Amino acid sequence: MPDPNADDARCLPGDTGTAPQAATPAGVRGFRLGQTGLLLLLCLTGLVLAFAFDTPITEWVQRIAPPGTWFQRLLRLCVWPFRWGSYVVLAAALALHVSRRRLLLGYCTVLVVCFGLLYALKYTVGRARPDQDVGPLSLEPLQGQDSFPSGHATQAVLLATLLGLYFPRSRWFFIPVAVCVCASRLALERHFASDVVAGSVLAVLVVHLCVRLLGRADYPRLKLSDWRLAHRADS
Repeated sequence: MPDPNADDARCLPGDTGTAPQAATPAGVRGFRLGQTGLLLLLCLTGLVLAFAFDTPITEWVQRIAPPGTWFQRLLRLCVWPFRWGSYVVLAAALALHVSRRRLLLGYCTVLVVCFGLLYALKYTVGRARPDQDVGPLSLEPLQGQDSFPSGHATQAVLLATLLGLYFPRSRWFFIPVAVCVCASRLALERHFASDVVAGSVLAVLVVHLCVRLLGRADYPRLKLSDWRLAHRADS
């Protein structure tokens, strides 16, 4: 007669009879995918709201920073830290780093993808600028209009985001200044609010996706000691 406790006897103490499920990287990847989905949702929500309130937002910024005021002049000055020269300086700094190949690959990938998409959208959408007085819905695809997205907003937010990855403490300076750059495009009647939001969204998404695909090691937190090591290795 079979022993009813035979199966229990074959189990070790504390064994539930089911094989333990080891943790897999899929769980981590799933969590990161959730972060990407949340970021996409926030960006899409921001774009929808910007389009819905395009004219009121643009007119409000123009009222608080009218031509000739100190506030508008301050907004103009905020553009300077994000000129192309700043990108060149950052590239030169990465080229002197001990991990220069990996850093330059990640950096150049972001620039090529982001600005390639930027100018493709500008040319394809063909949106007129606010100072042309034809309204925010005036679209002439492939006809040379280039308001959407804002190039200055893309350029400022992209550099601020990259510097925030390399030098986290710099976020306290560059992110507020990048916001001022975005506001300056509205105050100067060069872009609608949705142009600025679209440019900012483009920059943030490109950096996020490049970090996801290439890995955080291509966009590390940089330390001064890394440059010292590179100098010693070259000498």
